Amino acid sequence: AQPAATRGPRHPGPGSPRPAAGRAHATFLPRPGPREGHRASPGARAMPHQRVPQLRVLEDVQDSMRFELCNTDVSMANALRRIMIAEVPTICIEAIEFNENTTDLQDEFIAHRLGLIPMRFSGNMRDVNYQHQCDCGAACERCTFFFQLVVDHEALTRDKQEHEKELPINITSRRLVSLNPDIQPAHWSNSDEERLMTERLTPEEQGILITKLGPGQKLSLTAMAHKGIGKEHAKWSPVAVATFKYDPVIKIDERGLMAQLTTREASDEFINQCPTHVFAYDSITNKVVVRSPENCMFCRECLHYLEDGRESQDGPLPLTIKHSPDKFTFTVETTGALTPREVVEAALTELREKLHRIHLALIDRQTRVQG
Repeated sequence: AQPAATRGPRHPGPGSPRPAAGRAHATFLPRPGPREGHRASPGARAMPHQRVPQLRVLEDVQDSMRFELCNTDVSMANALRRIMIAEVPTICIEAIEFNENTTDLQDEFIAHRLGLIPMRFSGNMRDVNYQHQCDCGAACERCTFFFQLVVDHEALTRDKQEHEKELPINITSRRLVSLNPDIQPAHWSNSDEERLMTERLTPEEQGILITKLGPGQKLSLTAMAHKGIGKEHAKWSPVAVATFKYDPVIKIDERGLMAQLTTREASDEFINQCPTHVFAYDSITNKVVVRSPENCMFCRECLHYLEDGRESQDGPLPLTIKHSPDKFTFTVETTGALTPREVVEAALTELREKLHRIHLALIDRQTRVQG
């Protein structure tokens, strides 16, 4: 559902406002310990094959991150991906009260566009209440953030030349005024976007386009933003991209491959089958080697080439490519509401809490069965 566009009596006012690339490193993910007052059952046994998941950051910039997750399985990797998409909370505009709107766009169109503007919150997200869980009953500074947008074409063009007064004006997120200094619209997600906007646009035109204001048109509204998660609506999702791929395990039978690729020309032809340049020719050993295994996208073009060139169709191939069962490469791109590191850390915290709740539920069930 898009933000509610309403007219009529307002809610109570907001009240007083509430007070470059990272280096690759390894991080061991903490395992939750038992909470106070909970003890493991005397008959409980340790896991036979305990794993310690490990995370290694490959690239960390303003709005994207690549990292490796290893020593775990695909179920945990997919759980982390789904939590990043749907269960990391952000703040977005949810309700709007229109005082005046004479633009070409209806209230619902503007409400929908405002709801998709990412909001950057500088405080602690855990200190913000979900509106449906807040005890205020309507709107308060613990669950609601207020924004105002008041623009008048005549007032904005008063100091311009006569021929410019008939031109439409872009109304962007720059004109959306927050009544709380802790939260502001994310006009861009990285410094490159900011630089391009600064070079090409005036300060008033920078940011996310909301609507255009023509001669004689006005727009006046009050917007209310609430905390939410992507499960409720996609506008609360902090990521534009959250994917992972299996780490490839590529093994070459050197004797078998040399028997099939007998000339340099045949080796070069085999190497060129790969669109991502995984293989290369080592001029010292005169052999085909795996140069960039991380580039493999499992297209199987190299395998098809070897299948077509082998003498016996039933014979084994000198090359195998498999998915690693315990190593995955993630790519995360954010909308600007949170940094990639904040998204990953929040998702790991949520995943740990989920696992801990399951652990306590199993202990309680085992206790009831034994009791």
